This record gives sequence, structure tokens and C-alpha cells, in this order.
Amino acid sequence: MSHSHDNHNGHDAHSGHGGMDNTSHHAMMARDFRNRFFIALALSVPVLALSPSIQNWFNFSLPTFPGEKFVLFALASIIALYTAWPFYTSAKSEILSGNWGMMTLVSLAVLSGYFYSVATTFFIPGDGFYWEIATLVLVLLLGHWLEMRAVVSASGALRELAKLIPPTAQRVKGDGSIEEVQTETLQRGDMVLVRPGAKVPIDGVIIKGASAVNESMITGESKPVQKNEGNEVIGGSINGDGALTVQITKIGKETALAQIIELVGRTQASKPKTQRMADRAAHWLTIIAIVVGLGTFGIWAFVFTKGILFALTLAITVVVITCPHALGLAIPTVTTITTAKAAREGILIRDMDGLERARDIDYVVFDKTGTLTEGAFGVNAVSGFSGWDENRVLALAASLDKYSEHTIAKAIVHEAERRSLALQNVEGYSSVPGRGSFGSISEKPVFVGNEKMMQERHIDIAPARAAVEQYTQGGYTMVYVAEGITIVGSIALSDKIRPESLIVVRRYAGW
Repeated sequence: MSHSHDNHNGHDAHSGHGGMDNTSHHAMMARDFRNRFFIALALSVPVLALSPSIQNWFNFSLPTFPGEKFVLFALASIIALYTAWPFYTSAKSEILSGNWGMMTLVSLAVLSGYFYSVATTFFIPGDGFYWEIATLVLVLLLGHWLEMRAVVSASGALRELAKLIPPTAQRVKGDGSIEEVQTETLQRGDMVLVRPGAKVPIDGVIIKGASAVNESMITGESKPVQKNEGNEVIGGSINGDGALTVQITKIGKETALAQIIELVGRTQASKPKTQRMADRAAHWLTIIAIVVGLGTFGIWAFVFTKGILFALTLAITVVVITCPHALGLAIPTVTTITTAKAAREGILIRDMDGLERARDIDYVVFDKTGTLTEGAFGVNAVSGFSGWDENRVLALAASLDKYSEHTIAKAIVHEAERRSLALQNVEGYSSVPGRGSFGSISEKPVFVGNEKMMQERHIDIAPARAAVEQYTQGGYTMVYVAEGITIVGSIALSDKIRPESLIVVRRYAGW
């Protein structure tokens, strides 16, 4: 439908920005529609105030002055010929393509009403349609401005997705040296080094190293996924503590993130069933308006012989009234704003028809990760053993984990900072991918990690089993803290539940 942003071809050509990227182009169009709308708004107020019909309806009158009709003509001319110009260029594209739609009908209504009004001002008696065409242009400009704003916002969400890919990568040369290159220059088969805490630049397979990788940007699952040699990694995911050498296997549109961006972009460019129906309605409405307008003119001019002027007045009235403001405004605006708002909230809509059918949903099924939860680890409980209290355990673990880039380590440090706990200096820090980390604090060895790490260090976690059983059975991630060979505490972590989740569940569960 030509009122959609995808079919402002004439406007595009007029702007001379056909070569710029879509986001910048849509932003330019949004500014253009905004400026035209405010100009039309400022001019429409005096046009309405000076119109005899408006004065009669609202029972008021303004003092007349010489040249009043010429002022009305000048104001309406700016509205009809300048602010409405994008509609005419879009109508030209519709006519040339043979797909007459809303812009053809709008242009026909505005121009016929305007030129008839000009005739009543200078040549023939009668009341013009100045206020009618002014309000028609004003409403449609507002609709297109809102639509373009929504498109820019949705494009911004896609830009945020694209930002997940780092702009540069550390490529491993044939002699083993490292060079920094632009990510876009990487080729299939290249080797890249992904340092601890860095983002994986592009999809590939690990050929050396092991680490826990945060893939929440794709899966919504905040718990890092252990990756070893031979495992695939996704571009944009965040490496944990271990250094990885990755061989590139996918480039360009083959990558997972590129496919997601392309999917969302296609969805935003698609139309739901209602809008496609509106397209067809606009096409036939345009034809009907033209046929009925011509028929009205012919009947009153030649059958009832009321005169050319009277017949022309009725014919123009039919065309102006036939142009529906809501059809050109409501559907595309609501659809585009909805998809843009969803994209900002992290909801990627695959199918516009699916979005339309969502109003008939009876049941909502949630998975846990990234939906009811925030997609970030948080500390749920800290337990102390062997005479240690929980703050002392947390401070010891955070003192070690402050050197780590691991998601779980960062959650522990964040909790210690929230409690304003003092952290200690660490000597000889080292991380063990997939296990944890260790170092010396006050000349005593300290270990922070999972059960496998404790077993490998021959640290007995039996004193902690009873205290942590409720957390292990509840699916929490457990981190153990040991000083020397003595287990002194445990920390239970999980993906934090969103505060609004309970509200949503209660609302839709009918609690």
C-alpha cells in the first residue's frame, strides 16, 4: 500500500538520498514529515478559523478584512502544494506501476479540492474546500511521521543487534603472530584468537583452548556454556576465562546473528493480513471514488441539467469525502509502532500474521531463560562452614573472582560490592577453564570453583552437602569456597527473576 514507508518511492527520488543506508534514509523521512506536519498544523489553524463553514458550525465569527479570501488561498496553497508534496510523488509511482492505492486517492482528493477552491476564490461563486484539504493533509502527515519514527526506532533495535559483533578481531598469522584486523575482512578458514572476556568475532570452531562462553545474546540462557576443542562458537558471544583459538567457518549472511537480523528486517518489511486487505480496499476505493465522482458529475450535469458548476461541486465533494483518513493512518502506524516497540523490548517477531493472531491467544507458555528472568546471574544464598559467616565467605570468593571475566565470578563480585565488603589482595591468581580459579590470600591457598575443582584438589565438600542440597535440587549453580583443603563456604547462584514476572503470571493466570 503506497502509504507504507516501503512505497514512498517518489518521495525518495525527490529527496535525492537514494544511496544512503535505510536507517539514515528513514530518519531523514521522519524529520521531513515532522517538519511538514508542523508547518501544516500552524497554517491549518487560521485556515479553519477563516472558513465560513467552521464559523457556522461552532457559532462564532471573525471580523472580515480586505483580501481575506486571498489570505485563505495563500495559506491553503502552502499546505496543498508544499506540505502534501510527498503524497504526489508517491502517487506518481503508484500510477506508473498500475497499482493505484491510497496515495493516488489522497492526491486526487487534495488536488481536486484545492483547484476547485482556487476557482471559487477567483473565477466562480461558491464555497471552497480549503479547510477540508488542510485537515486531510494534516492527519496524513501526522500518520506518516509517526510511522517513520517507529521504523527508525525498529531499525535502531537492529543496529543494537549488529553491535554485538566486535568491529575488530585478533587474526593468527601463519607464523603464529597476531594481527588486529577488521572483522568484516575475515575469511572462511582464518584463525582468530579470542582472549578472556572478549567477544567471539564471528561463527567458528574451537581448535585450541577451552572456556565457558556466554551465549545469552542468542539463547537468553545466562549460564555460560562450557566449550572445548571441536565445539562451535557463535559470533557475538562472550568468552570467559580461557583463551580460545577459533577457525572461522561462516562469514557474512551465513552467521547466526546475520540471519536473525535479516529475519527481523524481512518481518518489518512484511505486511499483516489486515494491511494487505487495506491495500486492496484502497485500490478499489480509489477506482470507486473516480467512477462515482465522474458519475455524479454526469448525472447532475446532463441528466438533471443542474449546470456544470453545480455538478462539479458535487463531484469534487464525493472525491474529497471518499478519501478515508483512518485507512491511510491507523493500520500501518499501529503495525509499525507495535513491531518497533517489541524490538526495543527484545521481542523479535518472525511473522506479521502471527503478530496479528496474537490477540486470540488463550495460553502463554514461558521458558525460563531470558523471558521470566533477566538473563544475568545473581547470588541467591551464601553459606558458611567451619565457623565462617556468609559475608566472610563472599568477601574471600570475590577477592579472587575480581580478576575473572567469568559471568558467575562477576555476579559474586557484584554481590560483594552491593554489601560493601572489603576485598583482599591476591597473589598468584590463575583460572582453570570449566572449573574455577585459585590464588593465595594472606599466604594461604584459596580455591573458588565447582565440585569438579574441589574433587581435583582433594577438598572434601561433605560438610557442605546438607546445606546445599536444597539448592542443587532446585537447579541452582553452586560455587564452593575453600581455604587450603578446608571447605569454608558455598554460594548458590541463578538467573535473576524479573520483578515484573510475578505481575505477568498473576495477571494471565487469573490469580
